[in-house]
Amino acid sequence: SLRRVSPNTINSITVSTTTLDAYFAPLNIGPHVIKLDIEGAELLALRGAEGVLRTFRPILVVEASKELMHAFGYGCGDLIDFLRAVDYHLYTLNYSALKPIPTEYRSGYENLICLPRDSSSYTALTSSGIRPI
Repeated sequence: SLRRVSPNTINSITVSTTTLDAYFAPLNIGPHVIKLDIEGAELLALRGAEGVLRTFRPILVVEASKELMHAFGYGCGDLIDFLRAVDYHLYTLNYSALKPIPTEYRSGYENLICLPRDSSSYTALTSSGIRPI
């Protein structure tokens, strides 16, 4: 995990990291889908992918866990506000249906399906049999 689990942690390794924006910039291509389940650091990763999100408009599948996000100093509302600011529709998957996330949603444990407002992703997803409710 990126967060310190215990102040007594003695085993650690150093690894280099980068943002999705920095990774994709020299390639002039971007992902079609991004799945994030990184133990509460989802907003940090998305902030480092803002250019990718605005330019390539990938579908996002994002885990939202209130408890895990709090370890990084933010909550579900911050994650949702960011996703809406980069112009995504937010849903949960309820059986075979997409259920819109209410504007006031601020807590819980969900896997969010995030579709860019200005792309064919929504049409492609719904034509596969998943329907909005």
